[in-house]
Amino acid sequence: MNKQLSFKMPVLDEEETKNEVEKVFEEYRMYLSQMPSD
Repeated sequence: MNKQLSFKMPVLDEEETKNEVEKVFEEYRMYLSQMPSD
């Protein structure tokens, strides 16, 4: 059942994956910094 799902997933090399993770992390940090400190 899960085979179809993983088959559609694009295969990323390690460098690409790292960049994606860092990008998401940056957006997450920006999001957190915009929230009130309380």
